[in-house]
Amino acid sequence: MSDVCFSNLTPNANIGRVDKTKIVMVLNGTNREKALAIAQKIMKESVPAIRQLGVDEYNAQMIVITYSDRKNVNDTFESMWSRLRRHIKTALKSREYGVISSELRGKALPEKQDSKI
Repeated sequence: MSDVCFSNLTPNANIGRVDKTKIVMVLNGTNREKALAIAQKIMKESVPAIRQLGVDEYNAQMIVITYSDRKNVNDTFESMWSRLRRHIKTALKSREYGVISSELRGKALPEKQDSKI
């Protein structure tokens, strides 16, 4: 998974692992449309990468990718991270896998419709 994320980094970006199972990419200066395109590309490339580890197709598709931006200049890392955690937790509870975001909640993405479980 980290190889997939590294291959999709933008020039002014950072990547790191948190909470043992989460990979965070900070895409500085990237607009939401570009972030969505990167998230969809990572989703598309991650399933085959996970399959190479011996995981079946069904379980390989059980992945959540979310993105957000700072709400304002006073938005701290902690508040942004807690918002992303809520997005992930809500998606996993409702078994909503794929690329998610608050503005996309309840709307299926074209990529996501093909990979529904």
